[in-house]
Amino acid sequence: MKQIQLDFSPFITKCALVEDNRLTELIISTNATKSIVGNIYAAKVMDVARGRFAFISIGEPKNGFLQLDDYRQSGISSLSNGKRILVQVLRDETSDKGAMLSCSLSFLGRLLVLTKSPTNDSLIAVSNKITCKTSRERLKRLCEGLCPENFGIIVRTEAENASASEIQSEINRLHKEALEILEKAKIAPMPTMLYGSDKIYARALKDLLDVGVTQIVTNDKDELPYIRALAADYANVSDVSYSRELRDTNSDITQTLRQKVWLKSGAYLLIEESAACTYIDVNTGKFSSNKSPATVANLVNIEAAKEIAVQIRLRNISGVIIVDFIGSQLDSDERPSELEQSFKSVLQNDRTPATVTDWSELNVVMLTRKYSRASLKNTLTNDCSTCAGSGRMLSATFFADKIYAEIINIYSGGFCGKIRVDAHEDIVKILKNEPKMAELAEVKAARNAKIGFYEIRSK
Repeated sequence: MKQIQLDFSPFITKCALVEDNRLTELIISTNATKSIVGNIYAAKVMDVARGRFAFISIGEPKNGFLQLDDYRQSGISSLSNGKRILVQVLRDETSDKGAMLSCSLSFLGRLLVLTKSPTNDSLIAVSNKITCKTSRERLKRLCEGLCPENFGIIVRTEAENASASEIQSEINRLHKEALEILEKAKIAPMPTMLYGSDKIYARALKDLLDVGVTQIVTNDKDELPYIRALAADYANVSDVSYSRELRDTNSDITQTLRQKVWLKSGAYLLIEESAACTYIDVNTGKFSSNKSPATVANLVNIEAAKEIAVQIRLRNISGVIIVDFIGSQLDSDERPSELEQSFKSVLQNDRTPATVTDWSELNVVMLTRKYSRASLKNTLTNDCSTCAGSGRMLSATFFADKIYAEIINIYSGGFCGKIRVDAHEDIVKILKNEPKMAELAEVKAARNAKIGFYEIRSK
């Protein structure tokens, strides 16, 4: 059974997907990290740069940007400062950029997406995850007959077994919604949000409803009416209930943020996330077997491949991911196809596309995963003020040397008497073991001081 648990607190909202009593996906929402992806705005052009980018006011602290040479913007007339424009958010703002916008609009439903482009294309597309040729042809013919004029349709995976009446009902609902928004856009003040929700968890809930959820549980009675309406309208889910006792996701989060992940066999993964890429190393650890090294490598690698797919989804890791599987003794033409097929198969369970781009002879795999939102690590952790986010601190020896240099610099001015140094006890031990320091300064351990903390005072 797939269940969504919505856990509300004054600080954060946790939207958790639980499958067979295991947490498989977790979306954290706060006012500071609220996603506006999918929102549609009647916006105002603030500036056009070199004819390639337009900076658009949508009512957020940072102006959004529109890439004018992108195919999604084909058909829009020339832009000038102050002009009214209708845009949709494709990607949330980052630390150095505003939200990425598009003039091609999408109205999301459970079975399909109704699209509206500046050129009024009537394109009908079917999800690649629907592999049955008969189903694809049926759905395409059906949507071609039902598609409203000047709109397009993208058929989603959920529609594969849907009836014609279900599809028609959703097209009618989305079309009505779209026409209302297009009318409002002509007279709404700039900027104004025309499509979206002020609930910080609304997008997260929709995302998780896409994976065939049958039950929703929440610990907030006040939010029940909205959740029930959204679940019924968007995914036809009626089993929505209240419970004070939900899964302890805080302990799950603590486990998930650890670098080392143990596997049942005794092997383990090391997961290192950085701004450039994520590196995942597979190790045999405590795994013990009398089998050949190649067999052991294959067994551990296949177990690791399944867990790696789970961890990527749970941590919401995106961008470039490098997986260093255990190297086997196989020749270069004998690539471990079982491992490759197993890994690609488990990656398909992820609703966010992940694509294997390279598989080397040494069993090092490179894949890319589409960015959908900030990773769990970036959402819930901050850079350490001491190590600046590197995960390592400068040594006590380094700080002892730095203190010594500062003392010498102070004495060279010729205006100071005896110096007192208050520092962390690890630094103090090093300083006191140096005979020269006794001549230069009085050294004391400071209470509750951290490595890297010290104070130099004249007496």
